[in-house]
Amino acid sequence: MANGLFKFTAAAVVVGTALYAGIGYLGIPYATRTALDQLVSAKLGRTATLEDVRFNPWTWTYEIKGLDIPKKSGGSLVHLDRLLVDASAQTILKFAPVLDQIAVDGLKIDAVMDDALKADIAALTGSGGSTASTDTTAKATSSEGSSALPGFALYNISVTNSSIRYADASLGIDQAVTDIALSLPFVSTLESSRESLVTPTLSLKLNGTPIEATGSTKPFGSSLEAMLNLKVTELDVVPLAKLAPMLSSEKLHVASGKLSSDLNLIFRNPTGGEPAKMLLSGSTTLDGVSIVQGSGKSAAELIGFKTASVALKEVNFVSQNAAVDLAQLDGLRVNLRNDKSGLNVIEAISTTTDSSKNGTAGTAASSSESTANNSSGWQWSLAQAQLKNGTINWLDNTVKPAAKLAASNINVSVHGLGSAEGQKATLDASVNLIGGRVTAKGNVAITPLAIDASVTGSKLSTKSLTSYIKSATNLDIAALADFGIKLKYADNVQTVSGSATIADISVKDGKKTFLTAKKASASLSSIDLLKQNADVSSVAVDGLSVHAVNTKQGFDLAQLGQKNATTGNGKPNAGNEQSKAAAKGSAGASSSSWQWKVGSATLSNSSFTLRDETLKPAANLALSRINATVKNLSSTPKSTAVLDVALGAASGTVNAAGSFGLSPLSVNVDLEAANLQLKDVSPFLRGYTGLGAKKGAFAMSGKLTVNEEKEKPIIGWKGNMSLADLDLTNAKNTTIMSWTKASLSGMEVATTEPLYLVIAKAEIEQPAKKQTQAIREVAGIASIISAIRGKEDTAKKIDKYSDKLAGTIHLENIRYENGQLSADGVSASSIAGIMLKKLSDAIPDSKQTEQSSAQGASKTTSKTTNKK
Repeated sequence: MANGLFKFTAAAVVVGTALYAGIGYLGIPYATRTALDQLVSAKLGRTATLEDVRFNPWTWTYEIKGLDIPKKSGGSLVHLDRLLVDASAQTILKFAPVLDQIAVDGLKIDAVMDDALKADIAALTGSGGSTASTDTTAKATSSEGSSALPGFALYNISVTNSSIRYADASLGIDQAVTDIALSLPFVSTLESSRESLVTPTLSLKLNGTPIEATGSTKPFGSSLEAMLNLKVTELDVVPLAKLAPMLSSEKLHVASGKLSSDLNLIFRNPTGGEPAKMLLSGSTTLDGVSIVQGSGKSAAELIGFKTASVALKEVNFVSQNAAVDLAQLDGLRVNLRNDKSGLNVIEAISTTTDSSKNGTAGTAASSSESTANNSSGWQWSLAQAQLKNGTINWLDNTVKPAAKLAASNINVSVHGLGSAEGQKATLDASVNLIGGRVTAKGNVAITPLAIDASVTGSKLSTKSLTSYIKSATNLDIAALADFGIKLKYADNVQTVSGSATIADISVKDGKKTFLTAKKASASLSSIDLLKQNADVSSVAVDGLSVHAVNTKQGFDLAQLGQKNATTGNGKPNAGNEQSKAAAKGSAGASSSSWQWKVGSATLSNSSFTLRDETLKPAANLALSRINATVKNLSSTPKSTAVLDVALGAASGTVNAAGSFGLSPLSVNVDLEAANLQLKDVSPFLRGYTGLGAKKGAFAMSGKLTVNEEKEKPIIGWKGNMSLADLDLTNAKNTTIMSWTKASLSGMEVATTEPLYLVIAKAEIEQPAKKQTQAIREVAGIASIISAIRGKEDTAKKIDKYSDKLAGTIHLENIRYENGQLSADGVSASSIAGIMLKKLSDAIPDSKQTEQSSAQGASKTTSKTTNKK
């Protein structure tokens, strides 16, 4: 029994071995020929030739000789003299390809991208000329792939007697790499312990120009280290750039550039228990690069730079780690242009998109994306990155005159940047911009994004922004700005703090100046974007001068914000108006929850002038020496701010001091006016009331209050008023009344319903006159009130009285009750009684006003109907 089982087992081993050998020696070569036949003959309609194919199942050696894939137009598309692949048993153990040797000899690829080859590529890839499916498939494969490089290990790689040619007449490309001789000890992403003693070498000719890399070996610990040094000096990159479709069209192409490099590729055999390493170090430099947009006379540089260089400390392909000592860009030039057709850089991007529509570009793009995704597991560090002497030019032909801006002398230096989470780098940047200079210093992190930086600007001028300001506002605005702010940005912090100053401010419309100011400044304690909180330490305006004019069209200052922005052709820019409306709506929605406070706001050495051209003759009013301070202004409900105002007006002074609140509205201010000369405002009085004054000095002192009750403001006044040395005139500037002094003491007024009015004492001092003259003076007082009320004839209806009038009229405890004014000890038949009666008639009653308005509307409607 045992003897039979042994015989059966031996027979099975023999049969299995024979089958394995048969599959290896015969099956794999047959499968190779069959696959080649199906790939080339079936899809391309041509026959590929293969002199010999062998596979040794015991050594896992695979060899191909004499492979040739013909072109449809004649000649060989791909020719291979010999391919030798020696696989290792570690392929099974590591579940990844491990090859002990790869030898390629006599590989020649002649890829001339004509219609025939493009059809072949479409047939082989199954794209059918459509890039959409190819791109989609590639992207899907890329997104599903691993974030790290796949595992593999290739040893003893050699390429000899080979060449590659790529030509595309439509893009002006014809590049050839010939006489390729390459040997590498290994290329691996596995932590293999396998050793190799091959000395790396590389030699080739690029379009006939020889390029050689020298190789060497040296002891490293208990093993060997092989190094391949590649030196290139001023290689012209213009022909090479044509290989990239995005940089090889008439719309966008590389006009100049030289490449130099000194790179070391190190192959370090395993030692001391450490795995094998493949390292790259050295430097690469691009000089004199210019990327041009357009051709012929319309050609213009889009991007250029003097020098770009990278110094690699070490790139470890096995552990996927890159350490860069320096990345530097010197003399960067970017020329941006905005025309009616759009931005030139957008046109360049669209050119790139159009170039990628062919199958080859689509595959390249997908491959690039896949590579980016696969390399996302890399860890990197950048010791220093520098941008030196950069310039960005901006030309905008969509506004008139065309706007020309330049950001020059751009210098940026970053130290210690890296992919490690929370790693902070130091930032130092500066740029000359709009007539001044902006600098930034601080820290920045990539993962996660975090910024902690100080930004300063000095002598920034609006002069170069004139075209944009004019287009947006129809105004000429000039100013010089300085600022210093601190920015903090992270997942849980987004704040801005600092200060800003604007000097030499002017706002003009043509030759007309609306506003000037010496200086305006603001200091921000903090603006917190996450908490929606703004804390302003101080706001100060010095030397503000405002000039307003009232015309039949209204106040010019009120119309400033209503003027339509225009495009270059002078027509209203509807887009701008829509954008403003959207921004206004968005701002209103977002600002509703914001909380803010202002520590102090001051206005000093300022003035305001008003010219009213609706009056004949035109009238002028001037407020001078305006000094105002507001403290502790806040959006917090029921908070109060402190107010202090002083100004000069009508040859006198006005002072106000107290407190006020915004939510709800409340005012509690001590108000004092002294020596206000009526003659200075007489043109306004005459224009609006028909009454003027040749002279008269007004004064008042008391407390002004405003309190919100049931969403209606109630205005109150407690204090004293006086009007001295009055000479009141009519519209013809004829004197109608005069007195030495009139005063109201202990006055209390509140605009409640009904009106509350109490005057403790009223006195009018005038020279002793005959009774008829006194009546005429009283008639003048009534005329003032009646003229304002539109009842000019009321004063003429005063009866003659026989009572004698003293030189001074005294009234005490004047009250307004039930629509009538009364005073203690005053009879209705006295001059004082007549005065109170006429004043009562002049004070509007709310109910009578509503009835009069209704009756007036009814009469207007009736007249309109009758006319019809």
